[in-house]
Amino acid sequence: MRDCIFIQVPAVLWSVVFLLLANSKVGDCELLVPENMGVCIYLKSTGLFQVLQENGVKVDDRGVGDRAATRLILPLTHFNNEYEVDEVTNRAYDAISASNLGASNLHAIVTETFSELAMNAVQHAESTIGALMALFSSYRIKADSSDLSAG
Repeated sequence: MRDCIFIQVPAVLWSVVFLLLANSKVGDCELLVPENMGVCIYLKSTGLFQVLQENGVKVDDRGVGDRAATRLILPLTHFNNEYEVDEVTNRAYDAISASNLGASNLHAIVTETFSELAMNAVQHAESTIGALMALFSSYRIKADSSDLSAG
């Protein structure tokens, strides 16, 4: 990833899955983070570094600072079983509620959908690395207004 200057959410998920699978097969994997500090800060804010480190992958984070990802509701989260799905779902609900995005009556619907996806991941993935999910908002603040618009 050293030369990476831009990365989208699907590529973050692909990166973590690839590294966790490689680490489970051969061990001693290390993520060499991008030289672009903005990308490093973004990757750290998504929870990528933490998930990798918690699962035995070395991360050369070069002292990357913290910054909240503006559209991040729930950082990249690793879980292995149905009990952990409940914990992740509760964290997602709390984060959605605290975000003040969308109508409050939609929070439970979004959380229920997230829960179903998480449960499917645990029950059907048949993966040695478990399941991984992140929850991002599809809303952004307009530059010329404080109104929220779909993005």
